[in-house]
Amino acid sequence: MHTFGIVLLVFSVLALVFALLQKRLANKIAGAPFHKTGELASNPALGTAGKGLVSAEGMAQPHAPFQAPCSGQPCVYFEVKVERLWEKEVKTENGYKTERGSTTLRTDKGGTTFLLNDSSGPVVVDAREAVTAPMKESYGQTQNVLHGDVIFGQYRTHVPIHSGNERSMGIKVTERIFAPTGQIFAMGKLVGGAIAKTDGLLGGLEIHEGGRDQILGKSAKNAKIGFIAAAAMFVPGIVGALFFSAAPSSASDADSCSAGITDVTAPTCNDRLYTDDGKATPWKVTKAGTYEIKVTPPVGAKISLNPATTVKDQSGAVVFSGEDDVSHSMVPGSYTITVRDQTKGRAATMSSGFGFTVKVTSTPDATPPAASAAPSATPPAVVANDTHAHAASEHAAPGAPAAKAKEGKKKH
Repeated sequence: MHTFGIVLLVFSVLALVFALLQKRLANKIAGAPFHKTGELASNPALGTAGKGLVSAEGMAQPHAPFQAPCSGQPCVYFEVKVERLWEKEVKTENGYKTERGSTTLRTDKGGTTFLLNDSSGPVVVDAREAVTAPMKESYGQTQNVLHGDVIFGQYRTHVPIHSGNERSMGIKVTERIFAPTGQIFAMGKLVGGAIAKTDGLLGGLEIHEGGRDQILGKSAKNAKIGFIAAAAMFVPGIVGALFFSAAPSSASDADSCSAGITDVTAPTCNDRLYTDDGKATPWKVTKAGTYEIKVTPPVGAKISLNPATTVKDQSGAVVFSGEDDVSHSMVPGSYTITVRDQTKGRAATMSSGFGFTVKVTSTPDATPPAASAAPSATPPAVVANDTHAHAASEHAAPGAPAAKAKEGKKKH
């Protein structure tokens, strides 16, 4: 129920953002003076009213033939995105694995001017830059080239050599176009007898398929639906997220140590560390006794943590530390258990860090320690429980001999 509540909250936020954008569009359309195309073409002064916005609707008529560069399809506006496809080897507790992804290298945009006519006379629409319009994908292709000049139809670009740790696998190009086939609605600034993009960093030209009333009604309806959906998901989302405990999503993160430990674990808790600083877990001791802390890596891990454990009191003073299993006589108080890897720099090379399990057990003391009232201002002596030698660092590349790829095996 907790996870479901979080999901509902996320969708509630997305629905709210959608509703606000649709409401903003509806308000913008409603506030832009609407004119006949012939009036806009013959009277430039119409562009000075209100906020400088004007709008009109009609049939699109091409000024001159204009085609998208990759597909060659006729349109009035296009966008071409160039991506580099890559893969890389990453180190995990289960060995090396291949990750694949893409990086956008560039996005080229282009358009043309065209005529908009509602039968009262044509007005020019300038769609050469900063256009917001419903686009459709018109072309997609991947070439097995790594760098240099690439050509897709009539589109040509240069891809530089990549020097990172990712292996380039190819270049992908995706083209999207706006090609009006019926009545459209245009909204922008009247400049020199043409409807063009508005001023400012976020300025642009709005082009939509359909008439003004259709677009306005659709935007207002979408905004209403978005607000209703956001409200409907928000309340149960809050209830689920705040009033129900998080259920473990898998055995590896059940009973996570991040919630803290009181006296002993029942029976264990699990967590992960990603840096040399390790992972600190709050530990509350309510009963005096001898406590043993045992840290173990996940069963079957090919590349595992070589644990080192440090316990500190509230002042940050070290109470005791050691590698693998450590134990010490404790008095009631608040402490932290920090688990780290013995070899510096190794955790940062792991794609998803190191997993580990903490098990805390206790044996009541027959005679409580003399300083049983509270942790002293003078830090207790550090007790090192170093019964195991440091394991060798693991830096073997994929495919290295098995004798060198072993890691996490302790010498006794």
